[in-house]
Amino acid sequence: MYTPAIVALVFAMVQIVAGHGLVTSPAPRGPGPLMKAACGQGIYNTLSSDPYGNVQGALQNRGTDYNASECKMNLCKGSQLESGGPVQNWSAGTNVSVKVDIKAPHTGVANVNIVNYQTGAKLATLMSWSDYASNSHTIPANQTSFSVTIPPVSNCTVPGTCVMQWWWDAHSINQTYISCVDFTQ
Repeated sequence: MYTPAIVALVFAMVQIVAGHGLVTSPAPRGPGPLMKAACGQGIYNTLSSDPYGNVQGALQNRGTDYNASECKMNLCKGSQLESGGPVQNWSAGTNVSVKVDIKAPHTGVANVNIVNYQTGAKLATLMSWSDYASNSHTIPANQTSFSVTIPPVSNCTVPGTCVMQWWWDAHSINQTYISCVDFTQ
């Protein structure tokens, strides 16, 4: 017989493991039809139901319709620049406030980079942490609310070419979380 306390405990545990972290501001890429076409139904369903989910968990649900070269799971967690998707316009020197929502901390490393989405080349590192979202102490405020200064970057005039990538590798549990914000310069 299931008591209300047991049911509540199980529900709480499911909520904790369902999602872990993502950028909430500026608006990041999210699941959409282009992601579904590139990554397949399984990954699309996984990340649509839990945008906070990790790369490894989503890949466990890939099917025969998964296209690794188009999906780019390790770059933007499969998210594509969808039609009408948010694109920022940042000139060099722009100070950008970033907000990250961590649902469940797990010790790891993290960084914020400017990346050419087409080539995968890292153009600049804006921020990095060697001890990120640790579950052994309170998460420092500067890991969930911080500012970065956008450097001058070339070849970022066309939407979908350059992204600001937040990347968190929670190596203590072998999970990676990624959010990408599209921008032009």
